[in-house]
Amino acid sequence: MSEVQKKSRIKRRQDAISALGGKCIVCNVDDWRVLEFDHIQPIQWCTNNLTKRNGQHNTNTVNQMVKDKLDPTTIYQLLCANHHKIKTMENQDFISKGVRK
Repeated sequence: MSEVQKKSRIKRRQDAISALGGKCIVCNVDDWRVLEFDHIQPIQWCTNNLTKRNGQHNTNTVNQMVKDKLDPTTIYQLLCANHHKIKTMENQDFISKGVRK
């Protein structure tokens, strides 16, 4: 990855973080390196006929919402890595629910 690509990726990430308030909603940590994008309501996706609760958190999606004049805070929130892990464990988002489609 070139230096220009690396700087562009960091800029896009920082823009998305700013659009979501710039800090963890639980502890207010604002170090962009440890902030993660969390779906407020866990999403479901299906693979191998099993529904699983989680999903990809994409900075481009947040930035596109801003560009389209949509409020990304209706879908995403910022959590530090620690609080994101805690939420995931509490919600058991990592476990396949075994729901057949």
